[in-house]
Amino acid sequence: MRKCDTPYCNKLIPQGRLKRLIGGYYFCMECRAAHSYRVLIAQADHQMPIREVLLDASVFGSAGDMAAYIGVSFVTVYHWITRYFGLTFQEFRRQYICKKASRNQCYLLDIERSSYSRHDYVLKKIRSKRYCACINAVESNLIMTNAPLTVIQSIWRGSPRIQKISDDLFALVPSPIKFLNLFPIYLDRDSEDGVWKAPRIKTGVQVLKGPCFSDKVLVALLRMGGEAGVEDLCKNLTNSYGVPPRKNNTRREAYRHPDQIEMVPGNDQRLRLTEKGKESATRLMADQ
Repeated sequence: MRKCDTPYCNKLIPQGRLKRLIGGYYFCMECRAAHSYRVLIAQADHQMPIREVLLDASVFGSAGDMAAYIGVSFVTVYHWITRYFGLTFQEFRRQYICKKASRNQCYLLDIERSSYSRHDYVLKKIRSKRYCACINAVESNLIMTNAPLTVIQSIWRGSPRIQKISDDLFALVPSPIKFLNLFPIYLDRDSEDGVWKAPRIKTGVQVLKGPCFSDKVLVALLRMGGEAGVEDLCKNLTNSYGVPPRKNNTRREAYRHPDQIEMVPGNDQRLRLTEKGKESATRLMADQ
């Protein structure tokens, strides 16, 4: 007869049922039915139940280090925690590792109430500041961390406000959207109807008034002698109106208004006014 090598088992093994396992241990049939061989060997090596073995290894903080201490893979550690504690590793870490390391100084940060919903980004940023951060599998919108609130605010652009929900629960409050007016709107006081108008993009130039782009092209061609290259015509339009037009859009005017603008035969990069176009451009010039 030989006593079972499981630390908490006092049963004797008959001589005919002795089966030596790796490490020179002997286990009774009840222990072999209740646990895997790896669990039995881990308990015998550490002389404590498997739950206490896992809790003893939790001082190392990570699943990889815990596995190295016990002598198994980290996947096996995940499986044992699920079986013997009924928790995922994140839950186990939150309950037994984080609180122990931080002396219960961790708090919950609710990120679902804000627009910062990229969990991996949030965790990476907090850990880059050398603080602990993890997400509970059951409450995936809550981050458990021991980082000071000032550090949390410094992670995101604009330093968002953090609202206290309860003693151990905080939430990020996203800042309201700010719209920028690249070109501030002002009231044209010279206008009789007081219409709101945007300022010119380019200042210091004489802005010509025209109801459409076609009229601007007509006036520019007339000022350039009735004929001009597309590139020179675009430069003239830019200097006069402040907005650089596209060359293709300028050339397209010859197709849109063939009775007023035409391409020079043999050179589609030059435009010229027809007789009707000259008359229209002259009227437009008189209205300026």
